[in-house]
Amino acid sequence: MGLNAEGLFRLSGNRERVEHLQKMYDLGEPVDLEAEKDPHVISSLLKGYFRELPEPLLTTDLYSEFINAYDKDDRQKSTKQLVEVLKKLPQPNKILLKFLITLLASAARANNLMTSANLAICFAPNLFRSDMESPDLILTHSPIYNSIVRLFIDEADVILLVL
Repeated sequence: MGLNAEGLFRLSGNRERVEHLQKMYDLGEPVDLEAEKDPHVISSLLKGYFRELPEPLLTTDLYSEFINAYDKDDRQKSTKQLVEVLKKLPQPNKILLKFLITLLASAARANNLMTSANLAICFAPNLFRSDMESPDLILTHSPIYNSIVRLFIDEADVILLVL
């Protein structure tokens, strides 16, 4: 099942199971994800990990640069400008982002009804956070950061070369 699970990253896993696994991680106890039968539990755990990071993966310091680098009318220009912003990420963030983009690109190619646009909608809010969060800012910027994450997935071959 795994990547081919319908609605992967969109459908939530069993909340009690996700919370149990999260608690085990928090306590430093060993977690056997291979034993977990429901891929939605694992995908919920992963999304929760990114959501709960004290500093988002795409850092609050670079938030405006990411938003400003995206040009909805010019994909090639956006890719080039976003690559330059990605180069500014701390090395641990680059490494983790590389793994995440690889996973999301694989999920987008799998038979799970999840396109890159769907995956971006599921993940972008967990990867971006401004230090000036307001409902208006979120409404204004969410289509942009969704598009940025979609571009990362669609252009994974280019993006992964920088990370």
